[in-house]
Amino acid sequence: MRYPSLESTVKQSTEFTVRRMQPEDRDTAVRLTQAEGWPHRREDWDFHCLLGQGWIASTADGAMVGTILWWSYGSAAGAAGLLVVDRRYRGNGIGRRLIEAIIDEAGPRTVQSVATRSGIRVLGALGFRKIGMVQQWQGVPSAIIIEEPTDLILRTADQTSLPSLCELDERAFGAKRFELLASILTQNDGVLAEKDGQLVGFGLIRPAGRGMVIGPVVASDESIAKTIVSRLLTIDASFTRIDIPANANGLAEYLQQSGLILVDQAPVLKLGEGMSSGQSVRSFAMASQSLG
Repeated sequence: MRYPSLESTVKQSTEFTVRRMQPEDRDTAVRLTQAEGWPHRREDWDFHCLLGQGWIASTADGAMVGTILWWSYGSAAGAAGLLVVDRRYRGNGIGRRLIEAIIDEAGPRTVQSVATRSGIRVLGALGFRKIGMVQQWQGVPSAIIIEEPTDLILRTADQTSLPSLCELDERAFGAKRFELLASILTQNDGVLAEKDGQLVGFGLIRPAGRGMVIGPVVASDESIAKTIVSRLLTIDASFTRIDIPANANGLAEYLQQSGLILVDQAPVLKLGEGMSSGQSVRSFAMASQSLG
């Protein structure tokens, strides 16, 4: 189901207003996520906003009480996240109206979203269906086990690697994410894995939240993914977070052995039938739960 077109101007309901997020709204957005116990800094909001589009909900007196962002990955796919509604205003349809805003704007695109406990019911009511689960692992690595198979060559990712890296990511994710990967790689670190002269995996790491975030990680098999993650953990052995598929049992075991802790898991939902990933390569870590 699609909804009446939302313009960039204010849309009024009986109790609240939904409008475009502006840069001056981000400090309040930080406070909303902090109230939920989420670790997002102002820098993290800036990073996500620069890559996507945001909507906010506000009361009649102008108080900002809800947010949502979405990211377009070409004409056929996208991702939605950072849906948060002030606890004092829940139950008034604010979350639903924010989701409707991005559904309308996304048009025919297939949209992926990781659902919070409070958001899963409304996402389901609007047509999103569960396609998997994601696990959140985090902590300070205490016993990094270096995985280095002799048939792999690991090297540092840089801007010259971007075209081949994006091609591999598209095969795993099901959509082109050039701007996202370029933005992460511009000022951060990454690792490429090659076998017999072919790129078979990569992983990126960047500052976010309480420390560092690993992701995305893409590889042709789980052993290669573990090798990439082991190298990324040595780049900065501070507090690290990584969001992995719930069925990546070998990688989960490796993270536990390295000192990280499983702190949460959440359903991954999708609206639409696109974004089919290939069989020869898969994603082993999200860029973030919002970005996919």
